[in-house]
Amino acid sequence: MVYTGVVKLAHLSVKEYLLSSCGVPQFRITEMTSHSLISKTCLAYLVQFEGQDYWDRVSLRDHPLAPYAAEHWCDHGRYGDIDSDVGHGYLGLTLNLFRRDDLFLNWFKSSGMPSAVAEVLKPIDCASAIGLNEVVRVTVRRKDAVQFQFQSAFPDSSRGACQ
Repeated sequence: MVYTGVVKLAHLSVKEYLLSSCGVPQFRITEMTSHSLISKTCLAYLVQFEGQDYWDRVSLRDHPLAPYAAEHWCDHGRYGDIDSDVGHGYLGLTLNLFRRDDLFLNWFKSSGMPSAVAEVLKPIDCASAIGLNEVVRVTVRRKDAVQFQFQSAFPDSSRGACQ
């Protein structure tokens, strides 16, 4: 067997059966639900890597799913239904990833991006760039986050602007 980095079902009929409405209800899954589950699983996998020096101590070879999770959690989230019962917890996991510097930096490192890029980017800028509108909305609602953003953009003129 040759490893290609792609998960494929044994036969197309298995996928059709799982996605069909005539299958056994316990095994039925929609494509949207599967994306939601995959996205949440990727996020849960990524937030376990705590500590700024995590990837300095551990090799990516020890965590073969890390690069996939880091690169694709957002895509699966876009195609999933993050507001459903299955998607419950997605926003919390995402906010955790973006609010904690160590998790944010480790996400970049596990995706193969240079950590210097993560140190320059602000999490809210990154969330906005990849289309995580709800993460941006929730972050901006927090007064301290808004004040921080203004202070970082205009260090001398914005003190107290959002109070």
